[in-house]
Amino acid sequence: MASEKTFAGRLKEERERKGLSIYALAKSSGMSKQALGKLEAGKRQPAWDTVQVIAKALGVSCEVFVDASIELPKEKPAKPVGRPRKVEPEAFAKEPAPRDPPKLGRPRQVPLEPPAKEGPVKKGRKKKGEGK
Repeated sequence: MASEKTFAGRLKEERERKGLSIYALAKSSGMSKQALGKLEAGKRQPAWDTVQVIAKALGVSCEVFVDASIELPKEKPAKPVGRPRKVEPEAFAKEPAPRDPPKLGRPRQVPLEPPAKEGPVKKGRKKKGEGK
């Protein structure tokens, strides 16, 4: 059953205090009986517009449905902006080892020796009239 602290409990309490049935409240608020029944049963949560319409139909202020136990979330500390700095291990924090200077330009290509010629070698299909 809905407790008095929830919207559903407060809605039922106010409706009964005014002596209205769900049907009468539905008719005066322009809502369906099913929608009000689900709100009263706690199966649905109303939109702000719905709360205002129901409050007006009941002749009460919207503050009747305010939950005093709701608290604002606590502020979290702000996150640092940007990417975190890289932490270097102690082994790398020392002076780096000297490197060879970078080589500029394209790598040198060594020419290949021409293949040794050992007579004509023909590959492929023989033509008509060749080498019988």
